Amino acid sequence: MFAEVSAPTFAGDEPVGYGVGVGGRWMGGTRVLLDGIVHVEPMDAFSGVSFAYTVSAELRLAGRIFLLVEDNGEAGGMENTNYLLPSVKVGLGETGGAAGFGVQFPLTDERAYDRQLLFQLDCGF
Repeated sequence: MFAEVSAPTFAGDEPVGYGVGVGGRWMGGTRVLLDGIVHVEPMDAFSGVSFAYTVSAELRLAGRIFLLVEDNGEAGGMENTNYLLPSVKVGLGETGGAAGFGVQFPLTDERAYDRQLLFQLDCGF
């Protein structure tokens, strides 16, 4: 379980926001990893309540190469969105870090963009 606070960027009239959530992880040996996060932001600017989620699956293909699929979305406001992100990640040696890339695209008619090319760098500390 986690809590979050978001500060305004002062680019508009955004208030300080807050939210609560819960996440979970299941590991299937050394080859499969499933993650899920759900959080609620009671002070969403559009509706007063916003429900957001992320679900991801990671599969080790071989050695340090991983295939990932992530589905995330938001509901409960004036807009309900859902995006899919298939990606590939490569482990960076013994450091526990990884680099990956993918293309995120919407599954709903309501969207902020048509597609995004994303690059991710993970590092452990």
